[in-house]
Amino acid sequence: MIKHGILGLCAVTCFSWSMVAQAAEPEKHQEFKRTGENTVEAKETVEVEAEVVSVNKKTREIKLKSSDGEVTSMIAGDEVKNFAQIKKGDRLKVRYFESLMLELKKGGAAPVAVTETSDISRASMGQKPGGMASAKVTARGTVMSLDAKTQSVTVKGPQRSVVLHVAKKDIFDKIKKGDQIEATYSEALAISVESVKK
Repeated sequence: MIKHGILGLCAVTCFSWSMVAQAAEPEKHQEFKRTGENTVEAKETVEVEAEVVSVNKKTREIKLKSSDGEVTSMIAGDEVKNFAQIKKGDRLKVRYFESLMLELKKGGAAPVAVTETSDISRASMGQKPGGMASAKVTARGTVMSLDAKTQSVTVKGPQRSVVLHVAKKDIFDKIKKGDQIEATYSEALAISVESVKK
């Protein structure tokens, strides 16, 4: 599975090439699939549902019980505008999506760089609390050297260099010194609170 990092309705603000290196290790990420002639991608979606078992209006603490009976607590920060609407018995639904795509750019001459975009939307005043946050980070690096014995590629990224291990020989054979590898990491989190119909 891809390494999890729940947004908590906060956009991702950093990205490191070490994560790209980890994600490219085939023994850890068998779910990487070829999505194009020069691209591979890994992605997953997780859905979680929990019941609100108590709400403390003074401390803004909410206790939630998952489907397996585990009870956890969380503090609703000031960014949760409709906190007063949350009641015992409500159900909190969370849907989380994450993906990492690696693309080989043949003879790439674009600058080595990192770009980030993010977006946050919240429920309107008076409605049940809810919202969605999404973020996308793209990092581009240049291939500095290749090792045919280990099928590894050294890529100089925006901040440092990393070694990527390429599992498939046909993909490795396409990579040449001076090519670029672009990694795009995306994640999105949608949260909604629903009242239980009686």
